[in-house]
Amino acid sequence: MNRLNQLKKLSRLITIALCVMLVLVSCGKHISDEGGTIGNLSWRIIDNGTLVISGTGAMPVTNDMNLLPWFEYRSSINAVVIENGVIPRTVKFCA
Repeated sequence: MNRLNQLKKLSRLITIALCVMLVLVSCGKHISDEGGTIGNLSWRIIDNGTLVISGTGAMPVTNDMNLLPWFEYRSSINAVVIENGVIPRTVKFCA
């Protein structure tokens, strides 16, 4: 049963990462080491176009993707890394 729970968690993380990549790869501006904070989480976009979310706590849930701090950089993001300590949420994150 523990193995099944681990697979479910991994599946959720992969789903979130893919959703974020699909939503953010439309239009935006060029970035170079942009970043900031949202609650207890930090985010940064490194030169290769990877959005890295780190810290401790849950990711924000919002009905409006425009409210996410990395939204304006969505066309420059080509990968997402959600580090240990971040609690992903699937509800409305891929809206």
